[in-house]
Amino acid sequence: LQALNAVAKLDVEWPPLFRACAGFVNYLTLDSGLVHPECATSSPFEETWLAFLLMPYFMVLAICVASGVIRLHLDRGAHGDERVRGMSTWLLRNAVLRAVLAVVLLFAPSHMKLLWSPFTCMVRDDGKSVMLDAQEVECSHRDGRYAFIV
Repeated sequence: LQALNAVAKLDVEWPPLFRACAGFVNYLTLDSGLVHPECATSSPFEETWLAFLLMPYFMVLAICVASGVIRLHLDRGAHGDERVRGMSTWLLRNAVLRAVLAVVLLFAPSHMKLLWSPFTCMVRDDGKSVMLDAQEVECSHRDGRYAFIV
């Protein structure tokens, strides 16, 4: 659903039926645009950008660490029974992979937008080329903030 929502936001003249379906899908996705947590802080754009860019990776890391801790606990609880250990390993692997897949599906659209953010520049009326998402950052390697992001 989020992929369809992302495709629908492309600047293309879509048929009316597709626009109607995409409008309905927009209500079902998490990327509704109503909530922007980055507005709650006064951090510089590059810090907020980096935090949101790394968030899915930290979530996957937390899932993997939790999996390791659970795995150690399960090994102690199996009491040497290989069937119990095999089944618990399979169930744990299934749960971990499902959780990682959920993180990937949840964050994929916004993550791709964040990755493209430094390369989406616009030219202001004064002739300066600036980032579309952070118009105080000039699209030039002379600007240290832009160089950090790229």
